[in-house]
Amino acid sequence: MNLVPFRNVLLENGVSLPVFIYHMPETANKGILLLHHLTGAKNYPDLPNYRRAKFQAIIRHTNFEQGYQAALQVMDVYRNIKFITNENTYFDYIEPLHDPVAFPASTGDYIEYGVNFETTYVESRDNI
Repeated sequence: MNLVPFRNVLLENGVSLPVFIYHMPETANKGILLLHHLTGAKNYPDLPNYRRAKFQAIIRHTNFEQGYQAALQVMDVYRNIKFITNENTYFDYIEPLHDPVAFPASTGDYIEYGVNFETTYVESRDNI
């Protein structure tokens, strides 16, 4: 699952925190980490390049309230994505599956929020 278009959607829609894919350094005290679901994106033999997938956004912040607001912003950006194209990826929808879940699990005592998303999209293999 190529998460670059998912990162671009956040950056192009007003998210000001740094957005990382697959790894957020311990030294980052604020940021958004995008991770694909361990099962990957489901493929459909009859629909070339069509994918159904789940992914997670982890939002790290130094302040509890500001971190929660950043998590809500990520949810709102993705929830409003309908029928757009980015990096040769056509998004049908991206929906959050639950409210942000907080856990103080990072090095440096930062607050992190996790939100899982579900999406369907068509991905052109021309840019990979």
